Amino acid sequence: MSDFGAELRRRRMSAGISLTGLAAMVHFTKGYLSKVENGKARANRSLAQAVDRALDARGELLALVTDRVRPAAPQVSASAVDDGPMVIGTAALPLLQGLLDQYRTLTRVATPRLAIDAVRDVATRLQQHLGRRDEAVTVLAAQAAELAGWVEQETGDLRAAHRWTLQSRELATAAGRADLAGFAHLRLADLALETKDVDSALAHVVTARHSFDAGDPWLQGLLAARQARVHALRGDKAEVVHALAVVEAMPAGSIGGYGEDSSLGGAVLPAVTVGWALYELGDDLPATCRALQDALEVVPPDQARLRHRVWARLALAQAEDGDLDAAGEHVVTLVEDARVLESATARSDLRRLRETFGKWDGTEVDSLRALLAERLQPPSASDPDQVRVR
Repeated sequence: MSDFGAELRRRRMSAGISLTGLAAMVHFTKGYLSKVENGKARANRSLAQAVDRALDARGELLALVTDRVRPAAPQVSASAVDDGPMVIGTAALPLLQGLLDQYRTLTRVATPRLAIDAVRDVATRLQQHLGRRDEAVTVLAAQAAELAGWVEQETGDLRAAHRWTLQSRELATAAGRADLAGFAHLRLADLALETKDVDSALAHVVTARHSFDAGDPWLQGLLAARQARVHALRGDKAEVVHALAVVEAMPAGSIGGYGEDSSLGGAVLPAVTVGWALYELGDDLPATCRALQDALEVVPPDQARLRHRVWARLALAQAEDGDLDAAGEHVVTLVEDARVLESATARSDLRRLRETFGKWDGTEVDSLRALLAERLQPPSASDPDQVRVR
């Protein structure tokens, strides 16, 4: 075992951080970190910098590789130059929060590619803050990591979304914010639901439940919204009805800091949750269509991505109910909006719509399926063997 590997393991274990947790914090794979700790792989300067910051080693880990590893030549790129940790003063925090809020707003109405690099950079910079025990910065870093995970989800990289969301949970825990750590588990449940991994989603929901204040009806509503979807996919109608009652009892005003959920004030979250859960339950399509139409009435125009997903589900419900004329009227607009949004989650809804149309025969249905096939492109797959994960 190398000196660096031995010291890395000692500091990691002393901090109570698992290899999985460290991998999520520094964007290197768990397997690579294990090889470095056991002397089976050499640490480069990039790794040394990352783990030094993550473990608050104040340059001591980095010093173990500086003398024998030549730093890479600097490269000029559109992204910020990695010039090491920095001090982030309290005066900068509201400005950084406002910047992240603007990026989040942008990705609701436009391609996530416009914001992904900037969001990654801000999230990473916040984690590099020299005063790592500054709770306010750590909380903002947790929220930035959650945003990075959400934007990665919209680009179609669920693996990267999962890693960023795990980081958000670790940072929230370090800051003593059990509520934000619990919300990270709700986001992990969202990611699992995108792939219909109901068991994993349920496990995350159960974990989140222990983190939330049982007396806070708004947070309990966020929890119940996921419970409704999970139990709908499980076919448990009684649990769905119970969860939806909790969601519909949520206060009108939202609480800031909980990702996209905090942007859904008033009746939006309850209305969308009801329509979404009824669609997943699938036992009363006319009622589902009515609920989704009601949801469209309350989703504001500046929530273009959410509006698109609700609209796509309405078309799905109408098509499955046999009302092909009503469903077909939405297709052209949905496809054009999907091209602007470049949302991986929205594309997945439209692929489901194309598959649903495939259950029916007719020239008009064939033309709609052809339009969907022509305009929709699947997201590119990430390289599973890549060691450095961006």
